[in-house]
Amino acid sequence: MDESLGIPHPNSKKVPQEGARKEKEMLPEIEELREPIKRLLEQIRPHLEGGDYQLLVSDEASGRIPALIFLKVINRVYGKKGLPKLRFIPIAGRNIKIEDRRTREMHDQKIEHIAVELTEKILSTMPEGGSRKALVVTDAINSWAAMGTITKALRKANVGFEIATIGMTERATEFKPLWESTGVTIYWDNLTETPRLYQKEKLSGVRQKEPYHEHVYSEPVGQEADESREEYLKRRGERNKSIEALSEELFEWYKKESKNPSK
Repeated sequence: MDESLGIPHPNSKKVPQEGARKEKEMLPEIEELREPIKRLLEQIRPHLEGGDYQLLVSDEASGRIPALIFLKVINRVYGKKGLPKLRFIPIAGRNIKIEDRRTREMHDQKIEHIAVELTEKILSTMPEGGSRKALVVTDAINSWAAMGTITKALRKANVGFEIATIGMTERATEFKPLWESTGVTIYWDNLTETPRLYQKEKLSGVRQKEPYHEHVYSEPVGQEADESREEYLKRRGERNKSIEALSEELFEWYKKESKNPSK
């Protein structure tokens, strides 16, 4: 048989399909996000079909990876519908701990700074008077402190928002009803632990800068002192390839589910 015509030789080994090959190439910390993100996409499907979100906010730093996956999937969905792509805004929400009046002022100054940054970015990219609703994506919620900084800034910038999180610690679940009582919609996969990528800066590719209350954005994690240039490039390449592979897979799954909503 002629394998050049796509006909396998009877003694040749079976070549894995493209989808299966991509799945094997994914980093385990990213691959394990597949099912949780599917369930979250199902929860927000009506908003995606309606094009309700205009912004996607990443809760930095380890929230960067799930945020990028959501961004890529949603932008593909929007693209098929002829809708504008989401604006991506990564925010380093970690803030100074409030201990006295001075630290309270420093804490609030960061919120104000984020609000100003958001307003400038929104006004420079969005039509005046248009809808401004954000999906805030994170890998896990532990104390709600960082999320509180981000959401207070969004309110100051007059941006509506909903939250999507992969995990939530037992400690954090105690405060979920309080947040929801203020009208905040929280999409959660009911995972009462943190995913493996939680607080892994090298994997996420970004880290929050200290002092936390002075910085709105995170910084890239470049080549570390304990790794070679080749190791760094491999790490970055594997992360990016895994994000792209999972995003593509989830989009194909989303399209299939959209055609079979009864399933």
